[in-house]
Amino acid sequence: ISVDINENGYSRIYYGTNQANLNQATSQSTLGTSANFEINSLNEETTYYYSVNMCDDSANCRNSSVFSFSTLDLTAPYLLSHAENDLTNSSINMSVNINEDGYTRIYYGANQENLDKSTPQSPLGTSADFQISSLNEKTAYYYSVNMCDDSANCRNSSVFSFSTLDLTAPYLLSHAENDLTNSSIAISVDINENGYSRIYYGITPSALGQSTPQSPLGTSADHLIDDLNEEITYHYLIGMCDDSGNCRNSSTFSFATLDLTAPYLVSKVESNLTNSSIKISVEINELGHSKIYYG
Repeated sequence: ISVDINENGYSRIYYGTNQANLNQATSQSTLGTSANFEINSLNEETTYYYSVNMCDDSANCRNSSVFSFSTLDLTAPYLLSHAENDLTNSSINMSVNINEDGYTRIYYGANQENLDKSTPQSPLGTSADFQISSLNEKTAYYYSVNMCDDSANCRNSSVFSFSTLDLTAPYLLSHAENDLTNSSIAISVDINENGYSRIYYGITPSALGQSTPQSPLGTSADHLIDDLNEEITYHYLIGMCDDSGNCRNSSTFSFATLDLTAPYLVSKVESNLTNSSIKISVEINELGHSKIYYG
């Protein structure tokens, strides 16, 4: 503060934040008609009041009117707290609290080095709520809170992260039936994500009461079923679950075990025996063809 008075004299500045109580003062100037004062250690963004005290060599003193100034705001807001709420497989809500009135927004993305998306800017205030939607499932996202005050002082918070939930069950990409015999079959399974699979099977589509052991975690698995009966149609489906407990069953498929056992004779009857012919009746255990070899 520079001061000019009408005659040689001494001046000083009385100042404070209360207009009725200017309780701080500068050093007194040297004798003269002009003086410059520097006041330090002021608080930011604060209104101060001051009066110029002037005295001459004869100890005649006067105080000027009271003037005022406000220090500048050169400090950006900072983050007091934030919370992640209502996380789903595609969205999240965030609440933000900052230390002074300001505007906030969230910068976010799947790459920590490139937060290329943002929410709309909040209204002026110390608290704000944001919703981020259209996120990819089971994906790690990174974000930073951007904070600016009315004086355009801005600051970004540290980078935080969250991962969206996995709410979608694995699905079947392909399966194959291999090495079919009269009592066993191998079934290979491929699913779209890491998961566990097993085969539910039985002779009635609505009652698949038997199952294979669960496979290890992975996208491919081989299942062996080896307690089957010969020449029987079996129905089966593939049960698939991921690490988040999301499960899905495939459609129902079927196969028939092979017939590798020959018929056997249940009974025979010889009748109508003559001197040149005989009738032989044959009964076997399953549908088949029979003939008589003789000699």
